Amino acid sequence: MALDYVVLLDEPFLSPKVRARLDIFLLLAAALQPSLKDLNQKAEDDWEEIVTILATILEQELPSMQVRADVARIWNQFMANARISKLGKKTTAILQEVETRLASGGRIKNRGLKYLDAANDQAVTWIQKLGVEREVPSFAGASKVPLRLYYDPKGEEFCASSNRLVGEIGWRLQLKEYAFYGALIPDMIFEHEYISHLLPKNRALSRGVRELWLSTALHRAHVNAQIDVYQRRVNLFLWQKFRDELAETHPGGARAIYGPGNLETSVENSSFYAPETFWLATSEIMDLADTEEEAEFMDALLETMSWLDDSKLRAALSDKWNGLNGFYTSLSLP
Repeated sequence: MALDYVVLLDEPFLSPKVRARLDIFLLLAAALQPSLKDLNQKAEDDWEEIVTILATILEQELPSMQVRADVARIWNQFMANARISKLGKKTTAILQEVETRLASGGRIKNRGLKYLDAANDQAVTWIQKLGVEREVPSFAGASKVPLRLYYDPKGEEFCASSNRLVGEIGWRLQLKEYAFYGALIPDMIFEHEYISHLLPKNRALSRGVRELWLSTALHRAHVNAQIDVYQRRVNLFLWQKFRDELAETHPGGARAIYGPGNLETSVENSSFYAPETFWLATSEIMDLADTEEEAEFMDALLETMSWLDDSKLRAALSDKWNGLNGFYTSLSLP
Protein backbone atom coordinates (compact mmCIF):
# COMPACT_ATOMS: atom_id res chain seq x y z
CA MET A 1 0.00 0.00 0.00
CA ALA A 2 1.34 3.45 -0.92
CA LEU A 3 2.35 5.70 1.97
CA ASP A 4 0.43 8.92 2.51
CA TYR A 5 3.69 10.75 3.26
CA VAL A 6 7.13 10.97 1.63
CA VAL A 7 9.80 10.75 4.34
CA LEU A 8 12.87 8.52 4.05
CA LEU A 9 14.78 7.32 7.12
CA ASP A 10 18.53 6.86 7.32
CA GLU A 11 19.92 3.60 8.70
CA PRO A 12 20.41 4.67 12.38
CA PHE A 13 16.62 4.91 12.77
CA LEU A 14 16.47 1.11 12.48
CA SER A 15 17.59 1.17 16.12
CA PRO A 16 14.46 1.12 18.33
CA LYS A 17 16.05 3.60 20.76
CA VAL A 18 16.98 6.09 18.06
CA ARG A 19 13.56 5.77 16.45
CA ALA A 20 11.94 6.35 19.86
CA ARG A 21 13.90 9.60 20.27
CA LEU A 22 12.77 10.74 16.84
CA ASP A 23 9.15 9.97 17.64
CA ILE A 24 9.28 11.69 21.04
CA PHE A 25 10.91 14.81 19.60
CA LEU A 26 8.36 15.15 16.79
CA LEU A 27 5.35 14.17 18.90
CA LEU A 28 6.12 17.04 21.27
CA ALA A 29 6.61 19.49 18.41
CA ALA A 30 3.40 18.39 16.66
CA ALA A 31 1.41 18.65 19.90
CA LEU A 32 2.72 22.08 20.90
CA GLN A 33 2.79 23.84 17.53
CA PRO A 34 -0.99 24.38 17.05
CA SER A 35 -1.24 26.04 20.49
CA LEU A 36 1.63 28.49 20.10
CA LYS A 37 -0.50 31.33 18.76
CA ASP A 38 -2.95 30.90 21.65
CA LEU A 39 -0.08 30.99 24.13
CA ASN A 40 1.26 34.12 22.43
CA GLN A 41 -2.14 35.77 22.69
CA LYS A 42 -3.19 34.71 26.18
CA ALA A 43 0.20 34.32 27.88
CA GLU A 44 2.19 37.00 26.10
CA ASP A 45 4.57 37.48 29.01
CA ASP A 46 5.16 33.76 29.51
CA TRP A 47 4.95 31.93 26.18
CA GLU A 48 8.61 32.33 25.20
CA GLU A 49 9.73 30.97 28.56
CA ILE A 50 7.27 28.07 28.26
CA VAL A 51 8.79 27.02 24.94
CA THR A 52 12.33 27.45 26.25
CA ILE A 53 11.68 25.33 29.35
CA LEU A 54 10.33 22.46 27.26
CA ALA A 55 13.22 22.71 24.78
CA THR A 56 15.75 22.67 27.61
CA ILE A 57 14.18 19.64 29.27
CA LEU A 58 14.06 17.87 25.92
CA GLU A 59 17.79 18.49 25.33
CA GLN A 60 18.60 17.13 28.78
CA GLU A 61 16.36 14.07 28.77
CA LEU A 62 16.04 12.91 25.17
CA PRO A 63 19.46 11.16 25.02
CA SER A 64 18.32 8.74 27.75
CA MET A 65 14.92 7.96 26.23
CA GLN A 66 14.46 4.30 25.33
CA VAL A 67 10.90 3.85 24.10
CA ARG A 68 8.21 6.02 22.50
CA ALA A 69 6.10 5.97 25.66
CA ASP A 70 8.86 7.90 27.45
CA VAL A 71 7.36 11.05 25.94
CA ALA A 72 5.05 11.06 28.98
CA ARG A 73 8.06 11.32 31.30
CA ILE A 74 9.29 14.44 29.53
CA TRP A 75 5.86 16.04 29.54
CA ASN A 76 5.32 15.26 33.23
CA GLN A 77 8.71 16.76 34.08
CA PHE A 78 7.78 19.86 32.09
CA MET A 79 4.43 20.26 33.87
CA ALA A 80 6.14 19.78 37.26
CA ASN A 81 8.62 22.58 36.55
CA ALA A 82 8.36 25.26 39.26
CA ARG A 83 7.69 28.02 36.72
CA ILE A 84 5.13 26.02 34.73
CA SER A 85 3.23 24.88 37.81
CA LYS A 86 2.58 28.52 38.79
CA LEU A 87 1.05 29.60 35.47
CA GLY A 88 -2.48 31.02 35.41
CA LYS A 89 -5.67 29.16 34.58
CA LYS A 90 -5.86 30.31 30.94
CA THR A 91 -2.32 29.21 30.20
CA THR A 92 -2.75 25.92 32.04
CA ALA A 93 -5.90 25.22 30.02
CA ILE A 94 -3.93 25.67 26.79
CA LEU A 95 -1.22 23.30 28.04
CA GLN A 96 -3.90 20.75 28.87
CA GLU A 97 -4.99 20.95 25.22
CA VAL A 98 -1.39 20.27 24.23
CA GLU A 99 -1.33 17.26 26.56
CA THR A 100 -4.53 15.89 25.01
CA ARG A 101 -3.06 16.36 21.53
CA LEU A 102 0.14 14.63 22.65
CA ALA A 103 -1.80 11.61 23.89
CA SER A 104 -3.87 11.31 20.71
CA GLY A 105 -0.80 11.78 18.52
CA GLY A 106 0.92 8.96 20.35
CA ARG A 107 -1.79 6.60 19.12
CA ILE A 108 -1.21 7.52 15.46
CA LYS A 109 1.39 5.49 13.62
CA ASN A 110 4.23 7.63 12.22
CA ARG A 111 2.60 10.80 13.56
CA GLY A 112 5.93 12.64 13.58
CA LEU A 113 6.82 11.71 10.02
CA LYS A 114 3.42 12.87 8.82
CA TYR A 115 3.95 16.14 10.69
CA LEU A 116 7.17 16.80 8.76
CA ASP A 117 5.65 15.75 5.45
CA ALA A 118 2.68 18.08 5.96
CA ALA A 119 5.15 20.90 6.67
CA ASN A 120 6.92 20.06 3.41
CA ASP A 121 3.61 20.32 1.53
CA GLN A 122 2.85 23.61 3.26
CA ALA A 123 6.28 25.00 2.37
CA VAL A 124 5.87 24.25 -1.34
CA THR A 125 2.36 25.71 -1.46
CA TRP A 126 3.54 28.86 0.32
CA ILE A 127 6.49 29.32 -2.07
CA GLN A 128 4.27 28.83 -5.12
CA LYS A 129 1.81 31.43 -3.83
CA LEU A 130 4.64 33.85 -3.05
CA GLY A 131 6.02 33.33 -6.55
CA VAL A 132 2.72 34.35 -8.08
CA GLU A 133 2.31 37.37 -5.81
CA ARG A 134 5.89 38.64 -6.28
CA GLU A 135 6.29 37.50 -9.89
CA VAL A 136 9.19 35.14 -9.21
CA PRO A 137 8.76 32.32 -11.75
CA SER A 138 11.16 29.94 -10.03
CA PHE A 139 9.07 30.17 -6.86
CA ALA A 140 5.77 29.78 -8.69
CA GLY A 141 7.07 26.62 -10.36
CA ALA A 142 8.39 24.97 -7.19
CA SER A 143 7.65 21.27 -6.78
CA LYS A 144 7.91 19.00 -3.78
CA VAL A 145 10.95 16.81 -3.11
CA PRO A 146 11.14 14.01 -0.52
CA LEU A 147 12.57 14.44 2.96
CA ARG A 148 15.38 12.23 4.20
CA LEU A 149 15.97 12.07 7.96
CA TYR A 150 19.40 11.66 9.55
CA TYR A 151 20.54 11.15 13.14
CA ASP A 152 22.99 13.80 14.35
CA PRO A 153 22.67 13.83 18.16
CA LYS A 154 25.63 16.18 18.75
CA GLY A 155 24.57 18.71 16.12
CA GLU A 156 27.74 18.36 14.08
CA GLU A 157 26.03 19.36 10.82
CA PHE A 158 23.36 21.91 9.96
CA CYS A 159 19.89 20.70 10.95
CA ALA A 160 18.67 20.85 7.35
CA SER A 161 20.42 20.48 4.01
CA SER A 162 19.63 19.89 0.36
CA ASN A 163 20.86 17.38 -2.18
CA ARG A 164 20.22 18.73 -5.67
CA LEU A 165 21.69 15.64 -7.31
CA VAL A 166 19.04 13.27 -5.98
CA GLY A 167 16.40 15.93 -5.27
CA GLU A 168 15.97 15.63 -1.51
CA ILE A 169 15.87 17.79 1.59
CA GLY A 170 17.79 16.40 4.53
CA TRP A 171 16.51 16.94 8.07
CA ARG A 172 18.60 15.93 11.07
CA LEU A 173 17.39 14.84 14.47
CA GLN A 174 19.68 16.77 16.79
CA LEU A 175 19.43 16.46 20.56
CA LYS A 176 19.87 20.19 21.04
CA GLU A 177 17.69 22.96 22.45
CA TYR A 178 17.81 25.06 19.27
CA ALA A 179 16.70 22.11 17.17
CA PHE A 180 13.33 22.07 18.92
CA TYR A 181 12.70 25.70 17.97
CA GLY A 182 13.26 24.72 14.34
CA ALA A 183 10.95 21.73 14.74
CA LEU A 184 8.14 24.10 15.72
CA ILE A 185 8.45 25.91 12.36
CA PRO A 186 9.44 23.07 10.00
CA ASP A 187 7.62 24.70 7.09
CA MET A 188 9.93 27.73 7.33
CA ILE A 189 13.00 25.51 7.59
CA PHE A 190 11.95 23.69 4.41
CA GLU A 191 11.06 26.97 2.68
CA HIS A 192 14.62 28.07 3.27
CA GLU A 193 15.99 24.87 1.73
CA TYR A 194 13.89 25.31 -1.40
CA ILE A 195 14.47 29.05 -1.83
CA SER A 196 18.16 29.21 -0.91
CA HIS A 197 19.43 25.83 -2.10
CA LEU A 198 17.16 23.84 -4.40
CA LEU A 199 15.47 26.43 -6.62
CA PRO A 200 18.33 28.78 -7.68
CA LYS A 201 19.65 27.76 -11.10
CA ASN A 202 23.20 28.80 -10.21
CA ARG A 203 24.78 26.10 -8.04
CA ALA A 204 27.86 28.22 -7.28
CA LEU A 205 26.07 31.00 -5.39
CA SER A 206 27.94 31.94 -2.24
CA ARG A 207 26.77 31.74 1.34
CA GLY A 208 26.18 35.50 1.31
CA VAL A 209 23.66 35.18 -1.50
CA ARG A 210 21.92 32.11 -0.10
CA GLU A 211 21.98 32.90 3.62
CA LEU A 212 21.55 36.67 3.46
CA TRP A 213 19.76 37.78 0.31
CA LEU A 214 17.54 34.75 -0.23
CA SER A 215 16.96 34.22 3.49
CA THR A 216 15.95 37.88 3.72
CA ALA A 217 13.43 37.25 0.94
CA LEU A 218 11.94 34.47 3.04
CA HIS A 219 11.93 36.58 6.20
CA ARG A 220 10.46 39.66 4.50
CA ALA A 221 7.66 37.59 2.97
CA HIS A 222 6.73 36.27 6.41
CA VAL A 223 6.88 39.76 7.94
CA ASN A 224 4.32 40.89 5.36
CA ALA A 225 2.24 37.71 5.41
CA GLN A 226 -1.51 38.26 5.71
CA ILE A 227 -2.08 35.72 8.45
CA ASP A 228 -3.19 35.69 12.08
CA VAL A 229 -1.12 38.34 13.86
CA TYR A 230 -0.26 36.03 16.76
CA GLN A 231 0.83 33.25 14.44
CA ARG A 232 3.04 35.70 12.58
CA ARG A 233 4.66 36.79 15.84
CA VAL A 234 5.30 33.16 16.77
CA ASN A 235 6.81 32.31 13.39
CA LEU A 236 9.14 35.30 13.31
CA PHE A 237 10.24 34.89 16.92
CA LEU A 238 11.05 31.20 16.53
CA TRP A 239 12.82 31.79 13.20
CA GLN A 240 15.12 34.38 14.79
CA LYS A 241 15.61 32.41 18.00
CA PHE A 242 16.52 29.30 16.03
CA ARG A 243 19.07 31.23 13.94
CA ASP A 244 20.56 33.00 16.96
CA GLU A 245 20.87 29.83 19.06
CA LEU A 246 22.35 27.93 16.13
CA ALA A 247 24.94 30.68 15.60
CA GLU A 248 25.94 30.51 19.28
CA THR A 249 26.83 26.83 18.92
CA HIS A 250 28.91 27.34 15.76
CA PRO A 251 32.66 27.93 16.25
CA GLY A 252 32.63 30.85 13.82
CA GLY A 253 29.42 32.41 15.11
CA ALA A 254 26.81 34.18 13.01
CA ARG A 255 29.35 35.60 10.56
CA ALA A 256 30.57 32.15 9.58
CA ILE A 257 27.04 30.86 9.02
CA TYR A 258 25.22 33.84 7.58
CA GLY A 259 27.87 36.31 6.44
CA PRO A 260 29.05 39.76 7.60
CA GLY A 261 26.64 41.83 9.67
CA ASN A 262 27.03 44.97 7.56
CA LEU A 263 25.91 43.03 4.49
CA GLU A 264 22.93 41.62 6.36
CA THR A 265 21.90 45.14 7.31
CA SER A 266 22.21 46.38 3.72
CA VAL A 267 20.14 43.53 2.32
CA GLU A 268 17.48 43.85 5.01
CA ASN A 269 17.28 47.61 4.45
CA SER A 270 16.94 47.07 0.69
CA SER A 271 13.96 44.76 1.18
CA PHE A 272 12.34 47.41 3.38
CA TYR A 273 13.21 50.58 1.46
CA ALA A 274 12.37 49.32 -2.02
CA PRO A 275 10.40 46.05 -1.95
CA GLU A 276 9.59 46.11 -5.67
CA THR A 277 13.26 46.48 -6.58
CA PHE A 278 14.21 43.83 -4.03
CA TRP A 279 11.81 41.26 -5.52
CA LEU A 280 12.83 42.07 -9.10
CA ALA A 281 16.42 41.47 -8.06
CA THR A 282 15.45 38.26 -6.26
CA SER A 283 13.73 36.93 -9.38
CA GLU A 284 16.85 37.56 -11.46
CA ILE A 285 19.13 36.02 -8.81
CA MET A 286 17.06 32.84 -8.91
CA ASP A 287 17.49 32.65 -12.70
CA LEU A 288 21.21 33.48 -12.93
CA ALA A 289 23.03 31.16 -15.34
CA ASP A 290 24.85 28.28 -13.71
CA THR A 291 28.37 29.68 -14.09
CA GLU A 292 31.16 30.74 -11.75
CA GLU A 293 31.23 34.13 -13.44
CA GLU A 294 27.62 34.89 -12.54
CA ALA A 295 28.20 33.77 -8.95
CA GLU A 296 31.28 36.02 -8.70
CA PHE A 297 29.25 38.90 -10.13
CA MET A 298 26.69 38.54 -7.35
CA ASP A 299 29.43 38.47 -4.72
CA ALA A 300 30.85 41.70 -6.13
CA LEU A 301 27.40 43.29 -6.10
CA LEU A 302 26.82 42.31 -2.47
CA GLU A 303 30.27 43.46 -1.38
CA THR A 304 29.62 46.86 -2.97
CA MET A 305 26.24 47.04 -1.21
CA SER A 306 27.77 46.22 2.14
CA TRP A 307 30.01 49.29 2.20
CA LEU A 308 27.48 51.87 1.00
CA ASP A 309 26.11 54.34 3.50
CA ASP A 310 22.36 54.53 3.85
CA SER A 311 21.85 57.53 1.57
CA LYS A 312 23.78 55.99 -1.32
CA LEU A 313 21.95 52.70 -0.94
CA ARG A 314 18.60 54.50 -1.05
CA ALA A 315 19.71 56.42 -4.14
CA ALA A 316 20.67 53.23 -5.99
CA LEU A 317 17.40 51.58 -5.02
CA SER A 318 15.41 54.56 -6.31
CA ASP A 319 16.80 54.23 -9.86
CA LYS A 320 14.53 52.67 -12.47
CA TRP A 321 15.08 48.92 -12.54
CA ASN A 322 17.39 47.91 -15.37
CA GLY A 323 18.37 44.41 -14.33
CA LEU A 324 21.07 43.25 -11.92
CA ASN A 325 23.80 44.71 -14.10
CA GLY A 326 22.11 48.11 -14.04
CA PHE A 327 21.62 47.84 -10.29
CA TYR A 328 25.32 47.06 -9.82
CA THR A 329 26.18 50.11 -11.89
CA SER A 330 23.94 52.28 -9.72
CA LEU A 331 25.56 50.90 -6.58
CA SER A 332 29.03 51.68 -7.96
CA LEU A 333 28.37 55.31 -8.83
CA PRO A 334 30.39 57.80 -6.76
